[in-house]
Amino acid sequence: MKLICIEEDHPGYKDILKKCRGLSDVSEASGFSNGKEALDWFLSQDSAMAIVDVDLDMPRIRVKTFGNFEIFVDGDTVAFKRQRAKEVLAYLVDRQGSGVSRAEIFAALYEDEEYDRSYQKQLDVIIRSLKETLNENGISRFLDTKGGLLRIIPEMADCDLYRFFKGDEEAKKEYRGEYMSSYSWGMMTEAYIDQSMILGR
Repeated sequence: MKLICIEEDHPGYKDILKKCRGLSDVSEASGFSNGKEALDWFLSQDSAMAIVDVDLDMPRIRVKTFGNFEIFVDGDTVAFKRQRAKEVLAYLVDRQGSGVSRAEIFAALYEDEEYDRSYQKQLDVIIRSLKETLNENGISRFLDTKGGLLRIIPEMADCDLYRFFKGDEEAKKEYRGEYMSSYSWGMMTEAYIDQSMILGR
């Protein structure tokens, strides 16, 4: 990857800048110790810069669902201020990009509790905390909240579950009989994975 300067009056300036700010990952950069450092520097500049020769297909986000749920950005584990916020994200990953209502999320997290006004406010705080954590890690676009539904953008992440369902052999080897171990709602998906293993899919 290379960093080059361009003038603001360059005919392709706006398109180049838009492309650069939409990058999901930078793998290597001259003059920087790593790609993340280069991208962070670029986004902090007011000057006209362009990033070229970049592998746009390499996701910055890696999601581990086999065993305990974890999410990594540029190799670093994402730390959550609230464990419920982490669980909301885990549930959205489990839904594989499908839109989910707040009521559905509440039912998964709190099971038999009644979704009253008090719990609605509590869930709002949890979701706000999730958004803050994603924003702090530079991956706010991973969560989509349009139309009153919440969903993650699966294409932005390298996820063992998604690779498994695509028939990836390495993902099958990574599975050790446990999926989202900390969350009871993960049992249904775990059973489906087990069945897929038995049938050799």
